[in-house]
Amino acid sequence: MQSSILNNVRNKQQTIDFLTLPASNFEKFISRIMFVTLYYVGAFVVGLIAADVLQWLFSLLFFPFDQTGFVITHIQFFSNTTIGNSFIESTDLLSWLLGFMLFLGVIYIHSVYILGGTFFRKQAWVLTSITMFFLTIFIASVLDKSDFNINLADMSSSGLEIIVSIFDVIIVGLIAFNYWLAYRIFTHIQVINNKWFNLVW
Repeated sequence: MQSSILNNVRNKQQTIDFLTLPASNFEKFISRIMFVTLYYVGAFVVGLIAADVLQWLFSLLFFPFDQTGFVITHIQFFSNTTIGNSFIESTDLLSWLLGFMLFLGVIYIHSVYILGGTFFRKQAWVLTSITMFFLTIFIASVLDKSDFNINLADMSSSGLEIIVSIFDVIIVGLIAFNYWLAYRIFTHIQVINNKWFNLVW
């Protein structure tokens, strides 16, 4: 979804119309991020609920005593899980740091596909996914061949909190860098550009 941030500039006329809008580059950039985030996610949620209602009505006709719903079932599952309850009720700093890391992971993926959507002009989702796949393999192979080794099992709780906090800070830095670089590329979009990349510096 986020990789389609520049779907409104697919041809020359669309690009001219977008670049001549009476708004700053930052306002255009934020508006596009909000559109590909809120609009598509909202459409996905509405579609999922609508499909679930149709499925429930269909099962009501043929299985009137055994109705199930995807949305309700999963809400009940996650609200009743031991992990969910223990995290919500937990006052442990490490649990909250790990939960925050999970949240940052979602934001990081969002920033990566925003960057990919501004960098690649065509097939942004596919090319961004392929790039992330090979980059992950490369980083994993480098770490595997290096002496980088952290034995988490032998660390104290305070040591784990420090390590997780460091990783949280690193992820925040990567997120900020991705959005900054995406904005830099966004501000250099031209009417006549490379067929595959939006790089004009």
